[in-house]
Amino acid sequence: MIDAAASVTQETYSLLGVKSIGVDYGLVRTGVAVTVGYDPKPLTILKDLNATEVCDAVIRCVRLEQASRIVVGLPLHKNGTIAEQTNLTLVFVAELAQKSLQELGPGVKVELFDERYTSKAAAARAHSRNPHQPLYGTLDADAACIILENYYNDNGLGAQPAHLRPDIVEESRRFYERKTMDEDASYKLR
Repeated sequence: MIDAAASVTQETYSLLGVKSIGVDYGLVRTGVAVTVGYDPKPLTILKDLNATEVCDAVIRCVRLEQASRIVVGLPLHKNGTIAEQTNLTLVFVAELAQKSLQELGPGVKVELFDERYTSKAAAARAHSRNPHQPLYGTLDADAACIILENYYNDNGLGAQPAHLRPDIVEESRRFYERKTMDEDASYKLR
């Protein structure tokens, strides 16, 4: 019985202290948030950037915040089926995962997590804070916060790891290793 309780406790707290970046990806605006537990904070809203620029900005946030996980909201229809935005997000996540592996190494996980109703919840929160404030000021970053809240509340259960083809993983790891060796050599020359 004690072993079972310890197992449940260990599972429940496995995300505690894990710093994560949450991303609510969109073609016009992308919200970014950060958390180390159950109190996410909005970081920024990225506006009018293409997918590559959004990836670069998210990687910068991960570096700046020293996060070890990126949680991207997966947009689905209410019934759980794939929406038009789902495919766009999956393409974005593949690029983000590849860049993350190349720039940050294998220690940073990239995961997808169901984001249904997060924009509505973010709009309701914004309206309750200030009914006269325009919703689009912080909506996307607030949605990224809610994605992280839900992810942590569910202890990451149901999250899907970003999948890359094995050849891309191998190429990205070699890129990261070369980059790391070049940085080490440059540091030693100083």
